Amino acid sequence: MGKGVYFWDNLYTANDFWPKARKINKKDIMVLKAYLEVDKAYILNLDEEDQHKNFEEFCDILKGELIKRKKYIPVRNRKKLWCFYLNYYKRLYDVALITRTFSAGGHNKIFDVNRKQYCVSEKFKDSIIKNVEEVV
Repeated sequence: MGKGVYFWDNLYTANDFWPKARKINKKDIMVLKAYLEVDKAYILNLDEEDQHKNFEEFCDILKGELIKRKKYIPVRNRKKLWCFYLNYYKRLYDVALITRTFSAGGHNKIFDVNRKQYCVSEKFKDSIIKNVEEVV
């Protein structure tokens, strides 16, 4: 979701899933718990259909403008492309927090496993992130 400080909505994801996914030794990380306080007007919630659709339209318009100006560079890596558009969108619209639910790529016996992720924009981190404490 671009540059920023990342949070998850549960301890398992932060403590177990994320280090495994990033191939980081759990001994080398510290899990922190924080409260995020932000005005709804500064949130891009990509789980909301209308906000997701608006963002996709923004991407199409930006891509068209870049092509027209001969500044478009095709990026095959989907994650890098996603980050490029989100970083630009955050700066242009002063987005403080982006949230999205990702599929964890697996399922348990009853339903698919998803992970809710939050990205606090660098510009807003000092005003949004509150009550930080270490999780033991």
